[in-house]
Amino acid sequence: MSKLYAFLHPEMPEQKKIFFPRFKGEDGEVVPFIIKPITSAENKALIKKHTIVTKDRGGTKSRLDSAAYQTALVIAGTVQPDFTDAELCEGYGVLDPYQVVGKMLLVGEYSKLADEILKLSGLDEESDEEAAEEAKN
Repeated sequence: MSKLYAFLHPEMPEQKKIFFPRFKGEDGEVVPFIIKPITSAENKALIKKHTIVTKDRGGTKSRLDSAAYQTALVIAGTVQPDFTDAELCEGYGVLDPYQVVGKMLLVGEYSKLADEILKLSGLDEESDEEAAEEAKN
């Protein structure tokens, strides 16, 4: 078997359900948000999209609009609900999915959703340490 097998066939983290008690279906049951991991390529595209480049006499400067980037990360990493869905946008009286996120979620919910997407995408120091320890055993 090739030494590259593991790198050519990596296991992708599964989607994860996140529950917020405020979001209940018609039957009264809590409806989960479903999130997915973000790849490095997707993340790079989000960073590029939300980097502001300015030119002045001193040269070119760039900075990341971190608020817009984090919202884009939440939108890209959330499978359900689809924040880009026209009906959802209309329901919140906006055209822009970025505004839906802000109107729909409480600050703690937004933070938890963003954190869970980052963890699922491998940006969790504890899981890296646990994986290294598991590999040793």
